[in-house]
Amino acid sequence: MAGHAATAVALATVASPYVGMRLRVAVWVAAGVTCFGRVYVGAHLPLDILGGAALGWAVGSFVLILVGAPAASPAPLGRRSTAA
Repeated sequence: MAGHAATAVALATVASPYVGMRLRVAVWVAAGVTCFGRVYVGAHLPLDILGGAALGWAVGSFVLILVGAPAASPAPLGRRSTAA
């Protein structure tokens, strides 16, 4: 199993609720680049990366369940309140 992929995806999963949209995209891009890079250099097969990413996502989700995540998130564009 790919430990680098698991760690990168777990960190991205845990960090996502706590950061803004731009940083969230950057974190997930970094996790994706890490996963792709491990396949590119021949360190792992694609299925190894998939398994590692799934493990990382599961562990990160479990941490978010235990620790909790911010309750409030900004409203999606187009659904902002127009009341003045």
